[in-house]
Amino acid sequence: TLDHDRKNGGKWVLESNAGDLGNSYQWIADNLLGGENNVFQKMNELSGSVPIGSEGAYAFLGPSRMDMSCLGMTPGGFVFPTPLTFSELSTGHLVRATLEAMAYTIRANLEQIEELVGIQATDIALGGGMTRTETFVKIVANVIGKNIKISNTPWTSAIGAYLCACTALGDFASLKEASTSIRPKNRDLDPSPDHASNYEDLYLQWLQNCSDFQELSLQ
Repeated sequence: TLDHDRKNGGKWVLESNAGDLGNSYQWIADNLLGGENNVFQKMNELSGSVPIGSEGAYAFLGPSRMDMSCLGMTPGGFVFPTPLTFSELSTGHLVRATLEAMAYTIRANLEQIEELVGIQATDIALGGGMTRTETFVKIVANVIGKNIKISNTPWTSAIGAYLCACTALGDFASLKEASTSIRPKNRDLDPSPDHASNYEDLYLQWLQNCSDFQELSLQ
């Protein structure tokens, strides 16, 4: 989401929504690591042990660049090199491929907004439950190739809803006042130049794969 405050005081918000990121993340956690005591830590360990690009594995679990002209169900799943006797695909590959796909999706939506408004994003913030997986946070920074600000709490949506409710009840005069009353400190994360460079080609390949998937039929 890009917020803009014009010099004349006008304000607007433009949103490009990646879709069901959280549910896809939870689906992977439940189905691949449902028996783990600390599933988010395990996902971090497994995905961190796999090289950039997941050795050719790509995930397509629903999240994508927002397109209101094309809504509804689309084909999805995992694509990876076969035969498996040569690729040695592991759970870590599937987890990392999922996290990378989500990062590609975030970048695609960000670029869509930037193209529409003709403004490059300067402050990019990341919050929510997925920030509990540190490998995902690093992947996002490297895929976008810019500094990102990480919330020190995963409960950003809940906090935002709470502040909106408090403003409606009169506890704050405006949402701006509410937002400044509870502003958790963020930590900065810079991309790795080498990793960011490697992700350029991988991101373009993911875009091409997404286009190819749209040509498939579920029938």
